[in-house]
Amino acid sequence: MSMRRQYLMFVFLCTAMLCILGAGKSFAQHPTVDVAVPVYKSIFLEQAYDHYKVKSSASHSVSRRGVELYLKNDLINQAYEFLGKRNEDVDVGEIDAVIVDLQETRNFVHFLGRDVTGGLKGVFGVEIIGKRMTYVHFPKVPEYIEEMYNIYVLAHKSVKGPCQLDYNMIVLHEDGQYLVYNVVAEPHDKSVIVGGHFLLKMARDTKTGKLKINEYKPFDTLCVPVNKSLIDKDGRIALNYAAFPSEIHSFLSLQYELPILINTGTDKWEVSKGLIKRIH
Repeated sequence: MSMRRQYLMFVFLCTAMLCILGAGKSFAQHPTVDVAVPVYKSIFLEQAYDHYKVKSSASHSVSRRGVELYLKNDLINQAYEFLGKRNEDVDVGEIDAVIVDLQETRNFVHFLGRDVTGGLKGVFGVEIIGKRMTYVHFPKVPEYIEEMYNIYVLAHKSVKGPCQLDYNMIVLHEDGQYLVYNVVAEPHDKSVIVGGHFLLKMARDTKTGKLKINEYKPFDTLCVPVNKSLIDKDGRIALNYAAFPSEIHSFLSLQYELPILINTGTDKWEVSKGLIKRIH
């Protein structure tokens, strides 16, 4: 078993990470958490938007979310690979959240847990600047990362369903609320995993000031084999899908480096390198 999968197995088992594989799952009773909205901007993320030309997408917001999901997921995977090569002696049992911090001059992957007093602790982290990666022991945790940690943990506690070990949970912030996604961590060799992803939208209650879940959205469960019969003459993975392409399709087109053709029954859409365009 790879170092990354060992980490994932312990992290998810210790924190009961729950990955929804289809619609119809229910919420558990969950606590409210007092969380302020962080304000920060990443030059790296803005550069990624420009690189993938998200402004040319039929839906800027969907493509922006897809690109950010792809970037954060990739940084988590890089951090696991880096830790595996270092054979760093860390106690994965202490970790109950992995948060990616996209900053102006660096990217940082926080591996977080609680200390003996119940306070938040940066168990360790991986700093990523370009191709240079640095292991950081007991990194200082910014206040807004603690807030994202609370979101992450609440998402774990609030969803019922079976669990898969090869998914990453990723927190985005948009328009005053948090978007929490579960995405397949690495591309599979013989299939495109469309299902098993879910989205939770969270924000403060305007009356109580407490954090609450506003929306739960499971994405359709569908494992698509990658074979010639499902790839059209233009090299696209062909899917029959009942709705407009989502950020998950944008994310998958980047992750698998293959364009996706979506036929809704009334329209056809191509999702390629995170971008969405209508096919006539």
